[in-house]
Amino acid sequence: MKKFLISAALLSAAALSEPALAEPASPAPSITVQYRDLDLSTPAGRATLRRRVNDAVSKVCRNRFDGGLDEIFGWPSCRQETKAEGIIQANRIIARANRTGEGLLAAR
Repeated sequence: MKKFLISAALLSAAALSEPALAEPASPAPSITVQYRDLDLSTPAGRATLRRRVNDAVSKVCRNRFDGGLDEIFGWPSCRQETKAEGIIQANRIIARANRTGEGLLAAR
C-alpha cells in the first residue's frame, strides 16, 4: 500500500454543543496521501511526506467547516487532532520503510 487516509477529527466545540435530537453528523471528510514516488530513506523524502500530510490536514479541515462560529471554534482543534493522527500514520510508514525496505525507491 502506497497511500493512506487523513480524516478530520470528529470532535469540535460546536459538535459538542449540538442538541441531542440534531441530525447525525455527516462522516468526517478524508483525503488520500500518496507516497509511492518518495524515497523514505532520505530526509528529503520524509520531509515531503510530512509536508503532504500538512497539506492534507488543511484541505480536510477546510472541507469540514463552512464558516461562522463552527469554524472559529472547530478549525484549530480539527487541525491539531488531524495533524497528530496524520503524523502518527506517516511515522509508522517511515518506520516500516526503514525496517522492510517498502517505500524506498530502488533507483537512486
